[in-house]
Amino acid sequence: MNVLNRIPPSFGRNLNKMNRRFFLFNLFFLIELFFYSIYKFLTYPVFKSFKIVKISLDNLKEGVNEFPENSIIVLKKGKDFKVLSSICTHLGCTVKFISKNNYFQCPCHRSIFSINGDVIKGPAKKPLKELKFTIRRGFLIIKA
Repeated sequence: MNVLNRIPPSFGRNLNKMNRRFFLFNLFFLIELFFYSIYKFLTYPVFKSFKIVKISLDNLKEGVNEFPENSIIVLKKGKDFKVLSSICTHLGCTVKFISKNNYFQCPCHRSIFSINGDVIKGPAKKPLKELKFTIRRGFLIIKA
């Protein structure tokens, strides 16, 4: 017995016809998709929001100071400071300082960064982002 003989005669009868309901449903879907994409384009944040982190200079020790809650690394050498983001430039994981080897390592894909944030070993291609800061009244004020 042929399989095609078992298919009811009404099956597929309206596959080539476009009825009004099908047409309107697809038309409204395309209109909605069009306006949604315009909405997303117009509401895209041009300026990324940033937070200001205030750290007392008294709380900073010589060397590496990590602040994982703010994704910040503060390097202190005498009276000089350098502030880095602790977000890996490969896929956004938080890097950790390995004190015995004196470098930062990403736990996700094992990228290694020097104490200054430069890439030693990939897969990351870009160095850690250096953040802008100012010193006012005994505080390090960082735009993170």
